[in-house]
Amino acid sequence: MIKTLTLCLLLFATSATTGAVAQTRPGLLPDTFKGARLGITVEGWRSLAPPPGIGPDSLPVCSNELRTEKWAGLRLSATEAASGVVACTYASRFGHTVLPHSVTLDTGETVSDLAFLFSRDRLTEIRFEVPVAAYDTVSSRLTSDYGRPRRQFGRAPVGSAGAAPRIRETWRAPQGWVMLTNPSEDPTQASVRYLSRTAPGLADELSWNPADPRPDH
Repeated sequence: MIKTLTLCLLLFATSATTGAVAQTRPGLLPDTFKGARLGITVEGWRSLAPPPGIGPDSLPVCSNELRTEKWAGLRLSATEAASGVVACTYASRFGHTVLPHSVTLDTGETVSDLAFLFSRDRLTEIRFEVPVAAYDTVSSRLTSDYGRPRRQFGRAPVGSAGAAPRIRETWRAPQGWVMLTNPSEDPTQASVRYLSRTAPGLADELSWNPADPRPDH
């Protein structure tokens, strides 16, 4: 009886410890963008230390600043622009030129076109792109973080060459949704989007089929 009770207590303690670890283990997105939680203000984002791999000369810049959109190459859809969305990123100044920075994920992959999108002064989306060669690594890590995704298949236009297979995976995350599309509009890149439940155009994104043209782009 005593041995049985002791064994049950040990199993309970082990289960509780394992559960705590599973709940507190940093995920790919939170671990990469420390502090940049969905819902944070623009001012709060500006006060954060830049993500890993960004040099000390980087500047937080946003699309509502003078000439920044041209400088940093920040892109907004028609819906986002009409909704007053502000896109921000990290960039460096070289004379009169400002160039956006790439970021390194904790998996070792380098990402480009990083943008933090704010609606009504709240962060509603983090988006970036990775090389298509990194798709499997990123997909596996997101699946580890959020469970099995919903998969959709289609064809991506590739200029005059016709179309190539396209897949999009969607995960339900604690604060919203994570979407991985391979390839993105750039056939050499896959896109990652982490959207809050209040992100403008979210309903269109969730209903979009990768076999169709991009909504509102």
